[in-house]
Order: sequence, then C-alpha cells, then structure tokens
Amino acid sequence: MPRTRDAIRRVGPIAFPGRWPINRYSTFNKAVRDGRVTVLDVGPVIHNGVGDYFDETAQFADGRTHAETLAASVRHILTGDAARTPASD
Repeated sequence: MPRTRDAIRRVGPIAFPGRWPINRYSTFNKAVRDGRVTVLDVGPVIHNGVGDYFDETAQFADGRTHAETLAASVRHILTGDAARTPASD
C-alpha cells in the first residue's frame, strides 16, 4: 500500500517539543519506551477533507473505504493485534 499523503503526520515530530527525542522524560517519549505508541500507515490518505481518514466514499484499490480501513486498524490495535492490521494485509 502506498505511503500516506498526510503532511500533518510528518509535522508532529517537529512541531511538538514533547515528541523530540531530546525530551526523554516527556509523556509521549515515556509511552514510546513503554510500547504504548502504535504508528500505522493506513495508505494514501490526507489529514482533512475529501480523501481523509474518515472518508466513507474514497476507496483503496481493494474496494475498502478509508473509514473502513481506519476502523479496522483501530480495532486491531485495541484487541492487541497491531502487528497484523488491515493496512498491512
């Protein structure tokens, strides 16, 4: 599946000091160390607007909508099966 088109996702690690590696004791970096952060690439989606994560009409090549893929990915994370998500199928 192609990489994300979400520019905001690439800005986060720069724009938010709590995510900077030098800030070792931030809540975010503690969560990363504890394995509580899961980052998935659900495909070529944008952050907001037509074609975003919650779009119920935009479809991937396999026919799944962006919203269906996001919901399935979140479900896999919550059930502890993040290693195998719909985005990686």
